[in-house]
Amino acid sequence: IPFRFVNHHIYVEAKLNGRSFPLLVDTGAVNVITPTVARALGLRVVGDAQVKGAGELTAHAAFTQVANMSLGDVRLRDQLFAVVALEALGEVEGMPFHGIIGYELFKRFVVRVDYPAQTLTLSDAAAWKPDGAGQGVPFIFNGTVPEVAGDIDGVAASFDIDTGSRASVGLNSPFVQRHALRARYRPAIEAVTGWGLGGATRGTVARVKRLRLGTVGVSDVVVDMSSHRFGTLSHSAPAGSIGSGLLK
Repeated sequence: IPFRFVNHHIYVEAKLNGRSFPLLVDTGAVNVITPTVARALGLRVVGDAQVKGAGELTAHAAFTQVANMSLGDVRLRDQLFAVVALEALGEVEGMPFHGIIGYELFKRFVVRVDYPAQTLTLSDAAAWKPDGAGQGVPFIFNGTVPEVAGDIDGVAASFDIDTGSRASVGLNSPFVQRHALRARYRPAIEAVTGWGLGGATRGTVARVKRLRLGTVGVSDVVVDMSSHRFGTLSHSAPAGSIGSGLLK
């Protein structure tokens, strides 16, 4: 399945009940569509919940069911979607934002992301063979998000694997404060580091000498050290997330 790589985000063309929409492929999320898409498809929307993401604001979510979702030759039936007003993210992305494909895809398939070729390959997990696929890194689930263990310059840390993040490495504010990381690295730049469901994300950008994920090491990695007091970037665990900036 071909994808577009925009702002370090993976967009695939998906058909929802026969209509095409570019949707963000995000290991850090569940299936989401916007109210605009729900209205265009004539879907019944029910429920009311509060959701949080990157940024410090909260948003309301409702829920709906899409009878048919197609990705290339793959067909998925009766898919649950959250409905969240994310249309404003289009102003950040530079393209209309319609929604997200998340955990519901990854729990059903082995998904290979080829960033240089800009393709996703979906494989039946029962038939897939790991031989030659690369170095395995064990993970556990943080809710529905894969979480791996590693370290930053010898400081033990755990990380969500989040293709919905543009960053190479994002570090949550409690981890940054606990290990006094802002004082440890120079140069360091204060910046708006991204934008998510909760609005702008802010923090300190610096470069670490060595990042380790399982037995895999990467040198000279740029990290975003959050300064947030609210939202997912203020969570005490995990230490942070690995985004497409590094995964690519």
